[in-house]
Amino acid sequence: MHGPIVRGAALLLLLASPALGQSGGSGQSGPLPDISFIADTRLLAGDAAPRDLQLQFEELELGATGYLNPFARGDVFLGFAEEGVEVEEAFLTLTALPGGWSLKGGIYYMDVGRFIPLHAHAFPFVNYPLFVTRYFTEEGYHDVGFQPSTLLEVGPAAVTLRADVVNGEVEGEEEGGGEADTTGAPLPERGLADLGYNGSADAFFTTGDFSWLDVGTSVGTAFLGPSPDLRMVWYDVNAKFKWRPNRRTAFTVEGEIMVQCRDVETSTGIETTHPMGFFVYADYVFGRHWNVGPLLDYAQDPFDPDLSQTGVGAFAGYSVFEETTVFRLLDRHDSYPDGESGISGTLQVLFGLGPHKPHQF
Repeated sequence: MHGPIVRGAALLLLLASPALGQSGGSGQSGPLPDISFIADTRLLAGDAAPRDLQLQFEELELGATGYLNPFARGDVFLGFAEEGVEVEEAFLTLTALPGGWSLKGGIYYMDVGRFIPLHAHAFPFVNYPLFVTRYFTEEGYHDVGFQPSTLLEVGPAAVTLRADVVNGEVEGEEEGGGEADTTGAPLPERGLADLGYNGSADAFFTTGDFSWLDVGTSVGTAFLGPSPDLRMVWYDVNAKFKWRPNRRTAFTVEGEIMVQCRDVETSTGIETTHPMGFFVYADYVFGRHWNVGPLLDYAQDPFDPDLSQTGVGAFAGYSVFEETTVFRLLDRHDSYPDGESGISGTLQVLFGLGPHKPHQF
């Protein structure tokens, strides 16, 4: 646990040293990034932990972002946890290509639906939805590739179009709930047909003086584990409505449904399953600092869609005025495929240093 934290502190000194040198007139010529830290600590109770009560340091996220020039931006996010250090995102965005296009390249969270592109600390409901963790990974889905995008005016809507071409390998979940071990497994020779692809479209509508609606869809494909013979295709539809009459009050309803066609190895060969999952929540912000809301979480088993898990819950949060510290409480009741059920609770404490905040009002 201490190794990643020590390496993070050393990296902070390394990143901060150019800024210190510049203040002393060292002649630093390049642009300096905005550096941020977000720490996520949790208290788990009930079925959320192996024991009745457990303290857990989830992650320390280090972000460095900034413009390289007026037409290019760089973003880097590293995650430090007990398991080690992970590059969550590191990408370059060219913002002023001909025809109003932009181009992003590197490793980044895929624009699949509404929840996968976000860092987990941005969720008022604490964790990724079940269909994300069951059909992709516990940390969502980030991959190496490039993404052209453009913004169009279509009638009353502002429409964003994106296309991703990525490596396309997702660590497939093993039957029984574990993740497939692909460590050290060499990839066979692959062509363009063996890469991963995703296309998404989002339409933004103004529905009133203080409200707006955002609807979107994603269609894509990737392969599971080290072999491109096992693939999955997803179809996603999502929507978000937000009403915000003033800075102290807001109401949000957001939902997403995903259906997959997924190859599964069986004793008789490769079969295709069609699991489905959805997530919906409502979030009411009052007094600027407080928020409460319910959630409904559902996912069919990727190997046997006749089995499913359902979660219902409620969450509450408090954010300090400076947007630097957030306290969140989540209570869930889950029904599992084996007929068992359980209640779990999570208290999350987030704090951030720098311009990248753990929560935005």
